[in-house]
Amino acid sequence: TASNYQGTVWYLFKPAADIWYEINTVGSAVDTVLALWTGTGLNDLQLVHVNNEASEGGVSRIRFQSHGAPDASYFISVAGHDGSAQGSLKLTVQPGGNQMIIPEPSITLSPSTVDVGTTGSTTVGITMSVTSDVATGYVKLYSADGTQVTSATYSVGNRTSGNNSSGLYNVSLPLSNSLASGTYVLGMQAQNAVSSPSKADSYGWDQMTALGIPATLTIQNSKYAYTQFTIDNSLVGTAAAKTADPDKDGMKNLEEFAFGLNPSLSDVAPLVLSGSTLVRRGVPITLLIGTGNQQRLRVEFIRRVAGSQTPPTYVVEFSDDLVNWTPATNAAVVLATSGAFEAVSVDDITTGTQRTKRFAHVVITY
Repeated sequence: TASNYQGTVWYLFKPAADIWYEINTVGSAVDTVLALWTGTGLNDLQLVHVNNEASEGGVSRIRFQSHGAPDASYFISVAGHDGSAQGSLKLTVQPGGNQMIIPEPSITLSPSTVDVGTTGSTTVGITMSVTSDVATGYVKLYSADGTQVTSATYSVGNRTSGNNSSGLYNVSLPLSNSLASGTYVLGMQAQNAVSSPSKADSYGWDQMTALGIPATLTIQNSKYAYTQFTIDNSLVGTAAAKTADPDKDGMKNLEEFAFGLNPSLSDVAPLVLSGSTLVRRGVPITLLIGTGNQQRLRVEFIRRVAGSQTPPTYVVEFSDDLVNWTPATNAAVVLATSGAFEAVSVDDITTGTQRTKRFAHVVITY
């Protein structure tokens, strides 16, 4: 991000027209980080775009469309990549830049919604017509605040149709299963072969939006909830395993996660309800309800509510002998809801005859 670097050189740029400009650091002796800002002064800045590197190693490039000329003001900051680099700096601001892609590219994502709990990538399709043969390029994925979360490079070998002047490039973008659910945005760059002149077009997440290019990826993460659970409770290494029991209370991490308990605290007390209010999350309880040949077991337990993450699957099973188990046929009834959790009950069936023994448990799958 642009805020990670302390030593910077600042420039004030007043565009002459509402057109596209390119800012680059070609010719600099240091690896640069380039950022563009708007605002009335250095104490009132809003980030437009930041670029850490283009395809030419330490060179940074930003391509943006100015607005409000000739009264608009932009601030440009340039920093050394490692925060301590020293050397000569060259900054160029030019209308349109060495524009390579004409007209604007077309972007597709397949799939455009990904559950990274089960899928590790998406394919970015870039259709573009160029004024100079594509040699290399990159695609980058950013979170809503502009933080880069993943990237992939591509070359002419990724072109799946068309030719050097106009073609489709398919790029596999890796996705970590630690990504939180939400909407992410894409940036991309195309670079020609090293020649004279060298050409590159880069489109940050802001340019994608300004151009109306649909380049958003919806992330769902069916595993992120448990990952966040381990982070929130400072569980690392083997202590973070679903089968671990770091607090030695007889409850595995997966059970603590499923029932909303603390894996670092020995808390095996049963859940507590007061009417339709959930007073305390806890371990499941089994009750005997009804009379005579209508007696049956009722299991009450906590479960996570489905949201942006897929919750565990909870199945209540009953048995006469602790060997042969049968899933409940009665549906769960919601008793109380509190945030991401709800308390539910599941009743056993009645047989018309009194049983001398009956058992119940809750099976959790995640």
